[in-house]
Amino acid sequence: MIDLYTHILPASFSAALAAVSPGRGDIAARLRGVRPLHDLDARFRAMDAVPGYSQVISLPNPPLEDILPAGAAADLARRANDALAELCARHPDRFPAFVATLSLLDPEGAVREAGRAITALGARGVQVFTNVAGKPLDRPEYQPLFAALAAHDLPVWLH
Repeated sequence: MIDLYTHILPASFSAALAAVSPGRGDIAARLRGVRPLHDLDARFRAMDAVPGYSQVISLPNPPLEDILPAGAAADLARRANDALAELCARHPDRFPAFVATLSLLDPEGAVREAGRAITALGARGVQVFTNVAGKPLDRPEYQPLFAALAAHDLPVWLH
C-alpha cells in the first residue's frame, strides 16, 4: 500500500525554515505538535501498523510564497527537495518517492527547479498551492511551468 500524499518536515529543511523565517512561531509550534511530521521513529512505528505500507512524501504548509521573498523561497525550495530526496535514498522501502516543492514567486526559476528535482533528484511530481501569494494559478506567468510539467508527464499535487 502506497500513500501518495503524506507530509513530512525533514530536519535540515525545518532548521533552514526557522533560520530564514523566525516569525512563524504559530505554524511552527503547530507542526512540532504533529510528531510524525518530524520524528522518523514515531512515523515508522505508525507505518509498521500496516504491513508493506510506504509513503510518497511532500512538505506541509506554509506555502513558501506566503512567508519569504522570491530568492529566499527559491533557495528553501531547493533545500527542501534535496532533503526529501535524501530521505527517499536513506529509506527507499518507506519512502519510494517524493513530491518536489517549488516557489512560484519566480516562475522561470520554478521551471528550472522542477526540472532539477525531477531529472537529478527523482521527484515524481510537484506540489503547488491553490494560489501564489494571492494570485490565481491560471495567470499567464505560470503557463510555462505547467507546460514544462506536462512535458515530464508527471502529476501536479494541488495543496
